[in-house]
Amino acid sequence: MNTTLVLLTIFFFAALLVAGIFYYLTLQNLAHIRREVDRLQIQARAERASSMLRAERSRCQHELQALETDLGANGRNALTAQELTLVDNHRASIKECVDALKKAGDWLGLPFDLEWVDILQRLPRLNALYLASLDNGALLANQSSDPGVANPLPAPTGPAAMGAPATASKPI
Repeated sequence: MNTTLVLLTIFFFAALLVAGIFYYLTLQNLAHIRREVDRLQIQARAERASSMLRAERSRCQHELQALETDLGANGRNALTAQELTLVDNHRASIKECVDALKKAGDWLGLPFDLEWVDILQRLPRLNALYLASLDNGALLANQSSDPGVANPLPAPTGPAAMGAPATASKPI
């Protein structure tokens, strides 16, 4: 009887030891799985953010394309103040999206990702009218300034004001 009690006690302690080891290994596997899931969620959030930025840039580009089509269909030779504001707002949005993509390291470059200058070059009529209205706006600003004060440095216009290199700004 004594031997049976000792054997049963050893058996229960061995079973308890095996259950403890199994529990510890299960916790280690669950922690590893949790780390992998967290890593994949962070990666998915970054990809979702990149796709949202690209979608926003694409939306702005499509609205500018629609404006280009409207200008061509109606044969207009000037932008209204509302259209000029629309182009300026889309310019700012596109630049923000491009900067965010570059900062995140998700910038693919041409032909997949287009910067503001590339988008504007693909819209020749809008490009010419936008640059002309920027030039006209600078002339009006210089004329409306106080005539007694010399204006030695005119306000930047054209491609320099848009942040584009001087070589890529020739209107079509």
